[in-house]
Amino acid sequence: MDSIVIGCSGTVPAIGWHHFRSAHSVAGYPGYRFGYDGNVSSDTSGVVIQLKGFENGQVVWVGIGARKGPWGGEVPWGNSLAHPEIRAQAVGTGATISWGPCQWP
Repeated sequence: MDSIVIGCSGTVPAIGWHHFRSAHSVAGYPGYRFGYDGNVSSDTSGVVIQLKGFENGQVVWVGIGARKGPWGGEVPWGNSLAHPEIRAQAVGTGATISWGPCQWP
């Protein structure tokens, strides 16, 4: 598994899913798994986070649950060239989140 340093942040309002996409693409290979990490830094009940990955060339969203503070997870990436992306939904009043990958170290 590879993981890229956190390089972005944003606000997750209290209503609906919000997508955050890296400006950089990741090229995978058969069996490749990709790691995401980040932090929920607002005083909130948490943020529900899903990570974008690929299985058999199809997009899959892997849920890692509601998180407060540091978080991380890995997803299958396979033989795909794509922009990493997360989607997040605040539990409660909204939150500030940072995530990776968004910027190469």
